[in-house]
Amino acid sequence: MKKHYRKENDCLNCGTILEGKFCHNCGQENLQMKESFGHMMNHAISDYFHFDDQFFHTIKPLFFKPGFLSNEYMAGRRIRYLHPVKMYIFISLVYFVLLFQTGFKATRNASDGKKIAKKQLLQTSSKQLDSLSKAPYMPAFAKADLVLAKKKE
Repeated sequence: MKKHYRKENDCLNCGTILEGKFCHNCGQENLQMKESFGHMMNHAISDYFHFDDQFFHTIKPLFFKPGFLSNEYMAGRRIRYLHPVKMYIFISLVYFVLLFQTGFKATRNASDGKKIAKKQLLQTSSKQLDSLSKAPYMPAFAKADLVLAKKKE
């Protein structure tokens, strides 16, 4: 991948005036960040296998200073912190590993129980309609409505 260097001569991380492609104070390269997805994934995978203090420098402000990391990243001070997409992928990976290690088991669908309960309710209501339609005190128009209701079931 071709590196695109910034035209400005100051370090985005610490503000030191640069005398070359790297900052002599903090070591950050003076690059414009234009990474392809493949290049970023390659770096992300390699970063997980050599764990350094970037993760710990990122976690603390992430929990205790909301918005601080976004401001730092947009200001160009990036070398101390883990890349946001890498952090997201890492946290997702840890979450799913822990989720499946806890004995997560698929449960039976609750809608099956609801279907059985609906059938039982329909059967009991059908029996109640039959008993009401045979009652001698029911008017003829009400019996006709009950017969129509039973046909709709």
